[in-house]
Amino acid sequence: MDQEKVCMSNDPTTSTAQGDSNSETNKLSKSSASKSSNAILVNPRQKGNPLLKHIGKVPWEYDDKIVPDYVMGRTTCALFLSIKYHGLKPDYIADRIKALGKLYELRVLLVLVDSKDPHHSLKYLTRVCLLCDLTLMLAWSPEEAGQM
Repeated sequence: MDQEKVCMSNDPTTSTAQGDSNSETNKLSKSSASKSSNAILVNPRQKGNPLLKHIGKVPWEYDDKIVPDYVMGRTTCALFLSIKYHGLKPDYIADRIKALGKLYELRVLLVLVDSKDPHHSLKYLTRVCLLCDLTLMLAWSPEEAGQM
């Protein structure tokens, strides 16, 4: 997939001015924040992810209304990706980034490096993160990912 197109979206909220984007973020955040303000919100698609066992310092709860995998505050979210999964479904992360749009100010791509030769994938993901204004965080185990 063309890396420049990864950041493009058909969602009209992502093509608006920065001010409009912030108001969208606030609308989404207020609906998600109604649960527990100190809890990490977890998308149900993360059920079975071993890193959830290692989130111990902060409470977390499932929320099926969120787009990203994790919401860690009003303006912060994360997408999770394992290198093995990326190898099997290389278009998955592009689709997730498109769906995410510009709804959050701080957008993290948390990557579990679970492959013996991750260099090609990491080079690709680094480029995608730079082009799409995502922060790339790498973890070499579910324990390490859960502590981030």
